[in-house]
Amino acid sequence: MKIQKILVPTDFSTCADAALRQALWIACEHGAEVHLLHVITLHGEDPNHPDSHFPEVEAIFRSFEDRASKDMQSLLDTTDFGEVKVYDESIRAIAPAPAIVEYAKAGDFDLTVLGTHGRRGPRRLLLGSVTEEVVRTIGGPVLTVGKRADQQPRPFKRVLVPFDFSDDSSRALSIGIEIAKRHGGEVELVHVVTPPVAPAAVAGIPTPGFSSADLSKDLATVLEDRAAEAAKTAGMTITSKVLEGHTEMVLVDYAKEQDVDLIVMGSHGLTGVWRFLLGSVTEKVVRTAECPVWVVRREASAQET
Repeated sequence: MKIQKILVPTDFSTCADAALRQALWIACEHGAEVHLLHVITLHGEDPNHPDSHFPEVEAIFRSFEDRASKDMQSLLDTTDFGEVKVYDESIRAIAPAPAIVEYAKAGDFDLTVLGTHGRRGPRRLLLGSVTEEVVRTIGGPVLTVGKRADQQPRPFKRVLVPFDFSDDSSRALSIGIEIAKRHGGEVELVHVVTPPVAPAAVAGIPTPGFSSADLSKDLATVLEDRAAEAAKTAGMTITSKVLEGHTEMVLVDYAKEQDVDLIVMGSHGLTGVWRFLLGSVTEKVVRTAECPVWVVRREASAQET
């Protein structure tokens, strides 16, 4: 895995500062350069909107740019970058997430590091999440930094890889192994079983012939074999565990209980109606996990492995 250019979008929040610390730590490890990006947006700034044609809009943008320039300079002055080369840029855009994705694509970055604000409830549902949108639409790997924003970066010695036997999770396993080996750590594969609820069971009618315990036992055997095979190839410790429950909640809780340093997961990249109907486990884990989450996108994986 080659990391030479790291993109760090910033809104100058504490979450963004935590992402920058993590990015600098990785940059030092890989000898990479860091590019800071601030996206300046104005609510309702749509070129087709009548308000956009008033002179005041340009003046407001200029004032935002002046403020962004001062905030960026303050960030540069107060951050210890060590030997890492750092570049900064502020750009205008209608919305931050598409601008970040386009900038990352144009700059051919090896990794994008983002902070997560962890919004919950109606506000998150109404406003959405820039980080989640970037994770869903970007073509390369993303590292998100969540609730441990007040902690300093630490080696990724305990790496958790959610595994659903798909090609995406297999790619995530490859990246997780590479990261853990670099840090002298270990990998754990985790598969979460969500017991189906049969209509008959809801009605109180016995449903013989199905046992989630039997299913978990069978999956545990298959997962153990997969872990053993990967461990033999990688020459390192890889364990496995099957859990039951609501996938993203179980993963986040288990990572916290086990004091995991990093979660590495694939992203199926669902968009449109299907994403809203089915949701995205990866996005929900990104939103709520306390530890950093490394998201391996399908487009990037083939290039990295």
